[in-house]
Amino acid sequence: MAAQDRIERGEAPDRAESSARREFGNELLIREVTRDMWGRDLFETCVQDLRYAFRQIGRTPGESR
Repeated sequence: MAAQDRIERGEAPDRAESSARREFGNELLIREVTRDMWGRDLFETCVQDLRYAFRQIGRTPGESR
């Protein structure tokens, strides 16, 4: 969208594309950060927590508090 805006303002298409990418930042870094925030890590953390909980329950199966 940023590249399209630049093209509409009269910038050359190839230059508009590179300028928009530069303005946006490091695409790979943004993907990794976004994935860490919303994706796989949240799921993996939940799975690890559940495994830990079941291990703890298995160690003390008859106790109640």
